[in-house]
Amino acid sequence: ITIRGQTFSVVPDQELRALGFEFPDVLPEENAATYYLKVIETYWPREPKDEPKLLDLRDEVSDQGWTEESGPLSKYLEKNTKTLELIRAASAKPACHFPFLLQEGHTLDEASVAGILLPHLKYMREFARLLVVIGKAREFEGRYADALDTYLLIPRLGDHVAQDPILMNGLAGIACDAIGMKAIEQCLVRYELDEETLARVQKRVAELSRQRPSLGVAMGGEEVAAVEGTDYFIRNPGFVRQFINVAGQRVSEATAIHWAAVIQSKEGSKWVRRDIRDFWVFFGKLIKLPLHEFLQKQGEFEARVFDTEPPPEVVRMLDPELLGSTRVSTVRMFGPPLWRGPIRYGQDELRWTVLDVEFALARYASEHGLYPETLDELEGLMCSDGVDPFSSEPLKYRLEKDGSFTIWSVGENLADDGGKVEAGSRWKQDDYVWNSRLLRSKE
Repeated sequence: ITIRGQTFSVVPDQELRALGFEFPDVLPEENAATYYLKVIETYWPREPKDEPKLLDLRDEVSDQGWTEESGPLSKYLEKNTKTLELIRAASAKPACHFPFLLQEGHTLDEASVAGILLPHLKYMREFARLLVVIGKAREFEGRYADALDTYLLIPRLGDHVAQDPILMNGLAGIACDAIGMKAIEQCLVRYELDEETLARVQKRVAELSRQRPSLGVAMGGEEVAAVEGTDYFIRNPGFVRQFINVAGQRVSEATAIHWAAVIQSKEGSKWVRRDIRDFWVFFGKLIKLPLHEFLQKQGEFEARVFDTEPPPEVVRMLDPELLGSTRVSTVRMFGPPLWRGPIRYGQDELRWTVLDVEFALARYASEHGLYPETLDELEGLMCSDGVDPFSSEPLKYRLEKDGSFTIWSVGENLADDGGKVEAGSRWKQDDYVWNSRLLRSKE
């Protein structure tokens, strides 16, 4: 298969199952991936020299500082008419299974490393941003229902990307969710939408939320990739020298060569494989817990990862600077997305729940002219239970003096810090906060 001029070998599904990956058979006529691969080849710009600044275009549309005659945007929308048609066709397909690809020069026993690079992933966020630009253009034209329908293609795209059982896919799907949901939220708080449109789109949001693949599905495939990938690292010192980290920092060439020698030794490789297995046995138990319980045990998990006693044969091979950090390096080859995985999925679940509440608030405001004092007044308007996955309790809510609303989650620290409203990255605050006044601006 060729993607943007680069040729890959396709690994047959039966070979992947032999490695340990589990996924259902997908009939070609039901496979959205077929269309997404066509989208990659259709999407304009094809060449970097032709590329408009996509984020600039998005800001331009958001500010309503453009006209249909303003060159770059009109050309961008016109050139991507076929792209949009293919994305719509993909969204109607019930399943998605991208081919597992090998880069040129790789062999099947390296499949888990070469394959998890998944060349299609780098384009998916770009397509999500394309849909935002198209939707913003519809908003400017006053076609709000069309704008929302365009934005709804984004979480569907994210759902499709995440259906293959590898966490890297799941995280890419979550990133698409975030792009789409922010655009929907901003549309809700900026414009007065009619009840029929609000109820219809809210119902569709609830349907998409229920289609999200589970964390367990994603983690199952990631374990296979980690185990197979570890063996690949052990067999290929050049790959280790290129990618290995110690204590989260890129290491010197000399240190990487030394570390490669350790894991290629008999005792070193045995130790590394044991650590990966131990990691997954313990981690596999934790991810079955509710999110707030997982977070309560996170310290125990991190201590288990970071505290280790290497075998004496390995200790003699280690420089003092490597002693105590070698196991960390092993796990960190696959680590950060993994033990942050449940949190990322929790954040995604939270986004969906908050979006449902925002639709209910918009419907309430369309009838009463203002937002309610409490969420209890939204009875009958919500499709979700309104529960914060980080506490297993109802989301927090406040009607502000300026008439805006604030919704917040207790966040990773599991403590209610009052839902402080401030601009910036919501995921770096103690509470995760949504405020309608900030959403109307470029949050």
